[in-house]
Amino acid sequence: MTQSVLIQREEGPDRPRWVNFPVRYLPVRGRNDLELSILHEFELVVGGPRAAPWAARSSGYWYQVRRPEGSEVIAFHWHPTGRGGNIAFPHLHLGRAAGAVDIDPKAHVPTGRVSLEAVVAFLIRELGVRPLRPDWGTILAANQAAFDAKRTW
Repeated sequence: MTQSVLIQREEGPDRPRWVNFPVRYLPVRGRNDLELSILHEFELVVGGPRAAPWAARSSGYWYQVRRPEGSEVIAFHWHPTGRGGNIAFPHLHLGRAAGAVDIDPKAHVPTGRVSLEAVVAFLIRELGVRPLRPDWGTILAANQAAFDAKRTW
């Protein structure tokens, strides 16, 4: 998919932290030429769930897929702190470019709270993005299981 790494950014003390790519959109190639943007907001919490000394708690995300010329295909958003509008529940947007991408009508588009693992699996399984590793399914399944075991909602 991509060999780029997510980097952490901070707004300041006691403010949310972010992970995103060094550039806003990265190409992900496969059946369709697409670009992916990830912006994931989190807070470090002392005394995390299940007796951990601390935990990273998600506080928002913006996962966006677009065509190289800039038209959005699909975006998964959750911004409960009000950034990006007053829509506090997890939701998705189907861009006008979605019709031009070969999405099977039976594709399983994740809804509700969406993990990054679910978005990556969707890109590979449903949009034909080429994975970098043959064991991508095993890795994503293990990370999704860890996410599910530790999430608080």
